[in-house]
Amino acid sequence: MFDATAAAPALVRMVLPFDDDFRGGVSLDAVRVNGDAIADLILGAGNRGNSAVEVWDGLAAARLIAFQAYSEPSRNAPVRVAGLDTDSDGIADWILTAQGTDGKTREIRRFDAMAGTLVDTVLESDPDFFGAYFLDVLD
Repeated sequence: MFDATAAAPALVRMVLPFDDDFRGGVSLDAVRVNGDAIADLILGAGNRGNSAVEVWDGLAAARLIAFQAYSEPSRNAPVRVAGLDTDSDGIADWILTAQGTDGKTREIRRFDAMAGTLVDTVLESDPDFFGAYFLDVLD
């Protein structure tokens, strides 16, 4: 994480998500999850990442939760993530996930942001759709 308020961005702290030897890439969203004033990181593992999702405390650089967003047949496809604040209090209530192009699950899933438990499937596409979803949340 970098301090962008300085004249030149300065490294503040570093997080090493997933396994120490994981090199499959990461998708991320920076959003308040735990309620303090500092944005936290929601991280989705890239290729061969076992569909891992982790939430890291932005202040302490400590993992808050970890869960697997998808299982077989394509648990090693990249996972895209986004935090969603539905009650406008500035804190993410949900984590949305979608698989990348290698994925067989054509769903956007919604998880509880603090527990990492699956709540429901938000969208399931036509079985003939072979693309990938990208996530973004508009405020």
